[in-house]
Amino acid sequence: MPATTPLPTSLSRDELEAMIRAEFPDRDHVDALLALLKPSLFLWPRALAPSDSRLASRLGGYPMAPAGWEWPCLGDEPMLFIGQINCAECAGLQAASPLPRSGWLAFFADPDIATGCDGGFGQEGAVFHWPLGTELAKVEPPEPDVEIMPECGLAFTEALDLPDTFSERVKERFDREKYYRIAEHGGIRAPEGHRGLDTTRLNKLLGWLHPVQGRLDLYQEPGEHWHLLLQVGDYDNGSQQHFWGPGGSLYFVIEEKDLAAGRFDRVQFTAQHT
Repeated sequence: MPATTPLPTSLSRDELEAMIRAEFPDRDHVDALLALLKPSLFLWPRALAPSDSRLASRLGGYPMAPAGWEWPCLGDEPMLFIGQINCAECAGLQAASPLPRSGWLAFFADPDIATGCDGGFGQEGAVFHWPLGTELAKVEPPEPDVEIMPECGLAFTEALDLPDTFSERVKERFDREKYYRIAEHGGIRAPEGHRGLDTTRLNKLLGWLHPVQGRLDLYQEPGEHWHLLLQVGDYDNGSQQHFWGPGGSLYFVIEEKDLAAGRFDRVQFTAQHT
């Protein structure tokens, strides 16, 4: 979505329930779908102004890190810096309640997986949480040829999210076309004049993971024990567009117990591309 697009708004639970009832009049279907609604925090790319704080939430650019911090590497290869979240910016939103209420989360990923040169799932990502009060400064990558992503600011919209149309939780239980007419909105009301939203390419914290290719093997749909932490798709900063390889999305997931304990060092990462 272009950075100049007006900020989308969320659909209320009542609005989503009305949409569900219109497609699935049966009360059992309605209750089952309402039970799948999961709070999510959508991240909308915004153009950065020169006055914007370097400590604000953003994708791309250079990380802000404490003195003495070492850039994460896979062997001798530095990871890609994906972005940072200033937790205080979303601390008052219900969807953000599983996250720290302050400090910063910084995300890094295996460059081969992120850019579509390789596939895999495991410890190919790194996430750091720096508490409030930590003095942070801009950090240059350890090697001059490390790719720096186009930088953009982020705005937040809290919404109720539903699983992907091909999710194991829905594909055998509900008519696919009817379910798609509900889930395609992602719990979001698209801005006037905008055709719609591709939920597989949206940027969001928490909620349901929406895979580009329909499956992510064991981690296809973090649920009882696994949770989506961050999904990052294509983005636009007002002057540049960024695509992950041929086009795709990045996914950071975390186990429920580790999210509750703030063990972001145990986050796992993968990506899917078209």
